Amino acid sequence: MYESSTFNVFFDTGATLSYLPRSIIESLAVDIGAQYSKAAGLYIVPCGLEGTIDFTFDNFTVNVALREFIWQLEDGSTCALGADASDEQTYLLGDSFLRSVYAVFDQDSAAIHFAHYVNCGTNLQTIGAGLNKAAEFDGECTQKQLDDAITDPNSDGSGSEDAAPGLSAGSSLWLALGAAAVVQLITL
Repeated sequence: MYESSTFNVFFDTGATLSYLPRSIIESLAVDIGAQYSKAAGLYIVPCGLEGTIDFTFDNFTVNVALREFIWQLEDGSTCALGADASDEQTYLLGDSFLRSVYAVFDQDSAAIHFAHYVNCGTNLQTIGAGLNKAAEFDGECTQKQLDDAITDPNSDGSGSEDAAPGLSAGSSLWLALGAAAVVQLITL
C-alpha cells in the first residue's frame, strides 16, 4: 500500500489520463522503473510490464492490469504511464482506469455503478430505467468467467482477445458510488 493512498476521486470519461496524488505517482514510478520526460510531459516506462494497480472502494477492489496504465507512444518503441500527478487535491480516474470496469452512470440516483470488466460475448442487453436498476442487472457471464477475470485482470475472461465485449456482471458484483469516492491504491 502506498503512503497517503486514501483520497477522494472523481471519475471522468473525458480524461485520457488518470490524475493521482504526486506521492503515489512518484512511488509508482519508482516501483515500475519509470523516468519523467519533460519533452513528453509523461513518465516513460518499460514496455510490456505485467501486474496490476489495485483500487479499493469500500470493500470492492478493481484490479487494473498495467497494460491499461501503460501506453505505447507513436514511435512504437516507447511507452508512457497513463497517469500523472495532480497537486490540486482534485484527483480523477480517467480512461486508463475506466477501461477495466463496466460503469453505469445512473442519472436517477446520481450514482455510478461499477462491475469488473469481463468479455462474455456480443449479446447487448438493456439496463432498465429507474432508480438503481443497474444494481439489479444480471449479465451473461458465468460465475467462472467472473472469477477468472477478477483473479487474472490481465485476461479479459473471454479466452479470446478479439471477442467483442458485452455488458456482464452478477448483481452481487455491482458497486454503487456517488460522484466522488474514497479509493486506495493497494498494490503493483
